[in-house]
Amino acid sequence: MRRKFGQTLSSCALMASVLVACGQDDHQNSEGKVYGGTKVPAGGWPSTIALSQDSSGMYCSGTAISPYVIISAAHCAQGFTASSVTVYVGDGKDGGAVNGQYKVSKIVASPKYDGNKGNDISYVILKTPLDLPESSFIPVLTDSVEIKELLSIGSKAHIVGFGLRNGNGFGLKYEVDTSVVKDISTSLGYDSKTEVAIG
Repeated sequence: MRRKFGQTLSSCALMASVLVACGQDDHQNSEGKVYGGTKVPAGGWPSTIALSQDSSGMYCSGTAISPYVIISAAHCAQGFTASSVTVYVGDGKDGGAVNGQYKVSKIVASPKYDGNKGNDISYVILKTPLDLPESSFIPVLTDSVEIKELLSIGSKAHIVGFGLRNGNGFGLKYEVDTSVVKDISTSLGYDSKTEVAIG
């Protein structure tokens, strides 16, 4: 069961990494921006959630793959405990000052993540299920041919997140259509000096 769950997380990470990114927390080494994006209509993309801390608001975006499981970046989990993080569901608030509605029972960064490029993936397990329609959850891709096709250079990508956007605002759910410009299927990460994590 553990191996199958790990494989599922790995395959999901390939797609989730296109949908997931980070907010404003200075403690993290994130440069996430939604360039040319537009505000998501109210209630849109309910599977895009924010990780938050009651004392400082949202700090990273994530993607709900089931009522209990969120995928996010490893740098969004490192240094945090389940009791210090909550999950926010909603449209956001400019500046990110929101309190999460869902308590976390477990937050785990990839053991292969070392703070550098690669393996920048984590999962969050909730204490109670998200109150969202079943159709809201992003399906996990397990077919390697489909994953390779969807993540190949030049493929179209739709990116959603609460991260920094033009003008350095953050905290509202924004979306943008773009193309994959780098093979991310093996690295699950980015170089913050030369690349942008979208969200």
